[in-house]
Amino acid sequence: MTTPTDSLHHEPHHQPTPDDGRAPSIEAGHSASDHHVARQRPHADGGAPEGQGPPTGPEKSASAPVPQHPFGDDGRNLLATRMRPTAAGGWRKTIANLTGGRINPGPRAKQQQAAELISRIRATLDDVHKVAFVCAKGGVGKSTMTVAVGNAIARVRGDRVIAVDVDPDLGDLSARFSERGGPDANIEQVASLQNIERYSRVRVHTVLNNDRLELLSAQNNPKASYTLGPEDYSATMKILERHCNVILLDCGTSITDPLFNTIAGDVTGLVVVASQDVRGVEGALATLDWLYAHGFERLLPQTVVALNATRDGRALVDLKVAENELGKFVSSVFRVPYDLHLAQGLAVDFSALKPQTRKAVLALAGGVAQHYSSSHVRPYREDDLGAWIEMIR
Repeated sequence: MTTPTDSLHHEPHHQPTPDDGRAPSIEAGHSASDHHVARQRPHADGGAPEGQGPPTGPEKSASAPVPQHPFGDDGRNLLATRMRPTAAGGWRKTIANLTGGRINPGPRAKQQQAAELISRIRATLDDVHKVAFVCAKGGVGKSTMTVAVGNAIARVRGDRVIAVDVDPDLGDLSARFSERGGPDANIEQVASLQNIERYSRVRVHTVLNNDRLELLSAQNNPKASYTLGPEDYSATMKILERHCNVILLDCGTSITDPLFNTIAGDVTGLVVVASQDVRGVEGALATLDWLYAHGFERLLPQTVVALNATRDGRALVDLKVAENELGKFVSSVFRVPYDLHLAQGLAVDFSALKPQTRKAVLALAGGVAQHYSSSHVRPYREDDLGAWIEMIR
């Protein structure tokens, strides 16, 4: 099989591809035939068509289109005077304030893009979004990126977002949370649950951080004989899908394991994490090449790459060259700068990151959200811009 790394001559051709706390799904619209009203010759007196009595009950409602309320609209379109969004700062906001809003240049293009980023992350989901963080090379910051991105998404969305450690080899995602949860807070316990109707039954086995990101850790007790396999993974996902909107999976490095085959066949998106060094970039390329060669090329259009700086100072690779090589597989590559808070390998707190790191992580979260299964994204709103500014300060 020829792949994009076989002398890098060409790119792969991709084929297009209720419990409380869950965001409501958006139902598909009626087909044109549902709204079609048959043309019938009216009665001479203007009443019902010949041979029929007047329409009653369900027949009447089914014969004409039902007016739909624009649920995505907050009512601002009804205002007699519609205010243009105000800039967040700088000379644009100064002019708007000095003139009492009579002269309002509006926000800059970058500010609008920031607001659209928040709107994209907040988008209503048609289905659970399940994204796996993966790389065939260890030590690239995969677990750290899982929690950092999860924190950003959880802060913006406000509904149930959970990070799950699916590394069968003593995964340590729990080290990125200040609370560990005890011996029963792990995937082995959740996979064995029988009563899954109530979220409270799941919550006793998880922990929650200050950013509202939930964690289900691996069974990482060295004395335990348990090993996560495809069956327990599937049982756990069946439970979590009933209660969570976004599920982030921190995978192990063994992408040839049957467990990863199950995960890759189940998720709706991937984040391939690469450190900014030769081994890290080559590990990411090998991961993408393996996906392409083993029947998972459908995931590549829903995959983004995080180029994560795991050491301070200048990157050990030419980042533009690395982005070009990775870009032969995926559409988006995001750089995450070095941040001591992330490099420590301890609990990750979004507010403890440097402003430029928060901005980069938010952009990466937006890249993940770009592949949501969503039929509705809110248009620009000033409060979205305010949320973005508050998060990167």
